[in-house]
Amino acid sequence: GDGNISTLAVLQFLMHINRHYKKYSANLDDSGTLSDRQMAKIIRYINRNLFNKIHLADMAAVLDLHPIYFSRIFKNTCGYSPIAYANFLRCRNARQLLLTTDFTPKEIIEACGFYSMSQFKNMYKKLTGRDALEDAKTPPVVINMK
Repeated sequence: GDGNISTLAVLQFLMHINRHYKKYSANLDDSGTLSDRQMAKIIRYINRNLFNKIHLADMAAVLDLHPIYFSRIFKNTCGYSPIAYANFLRCRNARQLLLTTDFTPKEIIEACGFYSMSQFKNMYKKLTGRDALEDAKTPPVVINMK
């Protein structure tokens, strides 16, 4: 009777959890870092979406990983959180455009997904430790991957 239905429901629920656990755990790397292939896939995703709002959950979904786990192993891999890395790429792109085009700084900053020059300058300073406009006269910033 009712006992069998609830037992079946619990069993189905546990099987559902097990399937999802396996789905996530199958992607776990013992070293706690992303493979070169996984990192390349994420960088491609970030570059394709650089001018849109990038969400952690969407990045994690690209690799079929849980967002919290993805965030941790991404940071283990390159030393930056996924969102900070995306912002770093935005900053680097804006800096390159400031250096090589005749667009106004305001036009460039907005095109690169920043709301204001102060937001861009603060983000750039936070990520690189340097002033963005002074830095526009020096060679490009390199992000060192571990």
